[in-house]
Amino acid sequence: VTLSLVLLAAAGLFVQTLDNLRSANAGFRPEGLVVFGLSPIKAGYTRTQTPLVYDRVAEALQQTAGVTSVSFASDRLLADWNSTALVRFPDRTGDAAKKSVSWNAVGPGYFSTTGIHLTAGREIAQSDTEKSPLVAVVNESAAREYFDGSALGKRFYRSTRGSEVELEVVGVVADALHSTIRAGKRPMLYLPYRQTMANAPGVDFVVRTAGDALRFLGPVRQAVRRIDPNMPLIDLNTQTAQIDELISQERMFATLTSLFACLALLLSCLGLYGVISYGVARRVPEIGLRLTLGASGGRIVWLFFRRALLLVGCGVAVALPLLVFGTRLIRAQLFGVTSADPATLATVVAVMVLVAGTAALIPSVRAASIAPATALRHE
Repeated sequence: VTLSLVLLAAAGLFVQTLDNLRSANAGFRPEGLVVFGLSPIKAGYTRTQTPLVYDRVAEALQQTAGVTSVSFASDRLLADWNSTALVRFPDRTGDAAKKSVSWNAVGPGYFSTTGIHLTAGREIAQSDTEKSPLVAVVNESAAREYFDGSALGKRFYRSTRGSEVELEVVGVVADALHSTIRAGKRPMLYLPYRQTMANAPGVDFVVRTAGDALRFLGPVRQAVRRIDPNMPLIDLNTQTAQIDELISQERMFATLTSLFACLALLLSCLGLYGVISYGVARRVPEIGLRLTLGASGGRIVWLFFRRALLLVGCGVAVALPLLVFGTRLIRAQLFGVTSADPATLATVVAVMVLVAGTAALIPSVRAASIAPATALRHE
């Protein structure tokens, strides 16, 4: 019983964690998004040719039936990858003046494609090139933390290749999860791809589709092959599947602990059933005597059923301290739920009492149905 309770509690916590991760507010719309990596270098193109390849691929995808918008970025959303840059804020002093900030180099229309809401200013545009003034878009967390909530038009400096370049904030977007769900929403800088990584060997495309994104994997692959059949698509997938892959470890924990908890619950119920049945078999003459002297069937049922409840109560008493302290060992694996979640503990105890009580009720009712004459003749 104690082992069943511990495993049931662990299973309940892992299942809640999995549900919390799945339902976490990502800050963008993953439904309908197709994502894939593209590396023209692997197909023989030079770094100076890669910007043209990206434009041709984006144009081919935009012309695909059912595709509503296309963009690309240096980092794929929720791919367990995070780039940081050293940034200096001239309006701040001391340790707050320089920070290591997460950033992503994005193409035109990135926010409208991913569904990250623009709250002020403008998006990264096609006109943001190497020859235009350097600009950036920040999220609301960065605006609050580094610009006191008013970021539009502010300037800051980013360290690059041993020197600093000045950038102007031209837009503010809502907070969105970037690298992992567990990392939460953090300050982010979004920089124009052409001003930051114009000749990078590869990018990650995001394609917004009108409908089930899974149906567009084939058309997306065909559109790229029309540009160059030798250019491989890296990790072509839907954004929702990408998120599912990110929580695969949590899914495994939830599945395994649930299976072990069900097995332990079954074994404890079988053991309890066997103990009560054995007690009934040994006390058949006593049962007959009690019935002959006028004991009701309900009293006979309660005689054995309360013993089962006592055994379950002892198991619960031993398990509760173990549940409180033992589940702390897995708190690093939890998300959105505490290791001593009262609702989980109460539910686990209720399930254990209900299932174990049902298992004990069967032999208890059978004891009450024994005929007194048969019981008195029993040796």
